[in-house]
Amino acid sequence: FATTLWEELDYRAEVRNAERFRELFAYDLGVYIPEIYPDMSADYTITMEDVTAIKITDTAALDAAGIDRGAAARRMLDVYLRMVFEFGIFHADPHPGNLFIYPLPEHASRQMFGRSASRSGKRPFYVIFVDFGMVGHITPAVRAGLRELLISVTTRDMPRMVKAYEMLGMLLPGADHVLIQSAQADALNYVWGKSTVEVAQMPRDDM
Repeated sequence: FATTLWEELDYRAEVRNAERFRELFAYDLGVYIPEIYPDMSADYTITMEDVTAIKITDTAALDAAGIDRGAAARRMLDVYLRMVFEFGIFHADPHPGNLFIYPLPEHASRQMFGRSASRSGKRPFYVIFVDFGMVGHITPAVRAGLRELLISVTTRDMPRMVKAYEMLGMLLPGADHVLIQSAQADALNYVWGKSTVEVAQMPRDDM
């Protein structure tokens, strides 16, 4: 905790992180990372481009701007999957004060903003990330384990899921794999096909 806290207070490290993410998303027109001005930044000061936009949780403002909230959520998911599985580095502080939606001119071509752009006639947009004081790094080994875990969940392959747990170092030596597979199957079957709202409303004593 102390190490992470000191890293977040190191504004020069945050500048380097922001510049790294600008490079990673330089050709993704659906994502915008504000420009940082290193010559005007120091240990305790960061000067950055003004990217005033709609907070990602301000649903009323998003609706008023003609933004498809579903498209915004899908794009956010796509961006995080790219960070984790393609880049191996991710923005680790994704609270609403750090994530914004910027509506683009309505005449902008939707083809410019990738497959996650709305096809329903809604207004095009890009997602803005700010505050790169805290980022996470994922090793190739962990990425491989997470990949296996995602595949096993979507295919409901319990042996593969337990193998992914092993790859991620989540199981103690001597763990009963058969029992874990059975328990995992029960848990997955209980929530399978339900929406996140339905899962959130489930009685806790039934889970």
